[in-house]
Amino acid sequence: MIEITIDQKPVTCEKGETILEAAARIGIEIPTLCHHEGLCAQGVCRVCMVEIVENGWSQMVAACIFPIQRSISIFTNNEKVNKYRATVISLLLAQTPDDECIERLARRCNVRQNERFTTQRGEKCMVCGLCVRACSGLGAGAISTVNRGITKKITTPYDEPSADCIGCSSCANVCPTGYIDVEEYDGVRIIWGKKFEMIRCTVCGKHYMPKEQYDYIRKKTGSEAQPVCDSCNRIVIAKKWKGNIKYVYG
Repeated sequence: MIEITIDQKPVTCEKGETILEAAARIGIEIPTLCHHEGLCAQGVCRVCMVEIVENGWSQMVAACIFPIQRSISIFTNNEKVNKYRATVISLLLAQTPDDECIERLARRCNVRQNERFTTQRGEKCMVCGLCVRACSGLGAGAISTVNRGITKKITTPYDEPSADCIGCSSCANVCPTGYIDVEEYDGVRIIWGKKFEMIRCTVCGKHYMPKEQYDYIRKKTGSEAQPVCDSCNRIVIAKKWKGNIKYVYG
């Protein structure tokens, strides 16, 4: 175990634990945007930057990916950290000025739009990469980051409907700014410009999953199970699996 301090509070943590995890355990909340508990951290957005001090030397690090290896002092809310964080959030405000998520973060951190940064009206994607990681983690790999610098963006190959997309909407579910549009109507889902037929739950009959996603799950698991939605799945579990019916969960 390693003894550290976070905002002058003593903390005992395990070697390799991230600053974000250690801080959360003692009730210190470090703001994040590109972090998701179900995905590998990459430290893209830089909102979670904190200052660490060791032997009189200090540096700024991303709390979500910095592994604690030895005794250090960590500051999450001092003048240096707040100034750095304000600059990052000001850039995000300029990039996504109409996004409620970024606006809430700015209000929480007492940050206002900096007139030095050019505002891009209508933009919502902050290119955090969460959606790409979610899609890649699932194994579909239907979207990716393309280009560099100010032209960098998230898209499908050649901006065309991706043959690999299964319509699961995992990318949209993890997107912090709501950039990825998902439309559903009359048993159809449209995402990334591609239309998907939705299958019905065998218990309640409602549309709940794209056929491509269902087929993908069956192929991955080798299961011939019947499809059932989350709500009905919870009911089935509550009944302790009475009967011999097996289900694919949505």
